[in-house]
Amino acid sequence: TAEKPDIICSALFNNRIDATEIATHLARVGFEGLYIAVAPPLPQPEVVKRDIAAVAPGLQFDIASNAVEFALMH
Repeated sequence: TAEKPDIICSALFNNRIDATEIATHLARVGFEGLYIAVAPPLPQPEVVKRDIAAVAPGLQFDIASNAVEFALMH
């Protein structure tokens, strides 16, 4: 059997997909780990977190603004 990842990381958005689409997919396939979106410092990160929670209830989600912050999250 394939191992399941503990952490999935992506950009918050790019020209093809955004974190809400990724979060929706992860919730649909039953991902049980932590999903981290990397983004520049945001003025209101809680708004993004609320949007993710709305499309993927129960998904563990956080935002990292730099590599150090990402490293400290896991």
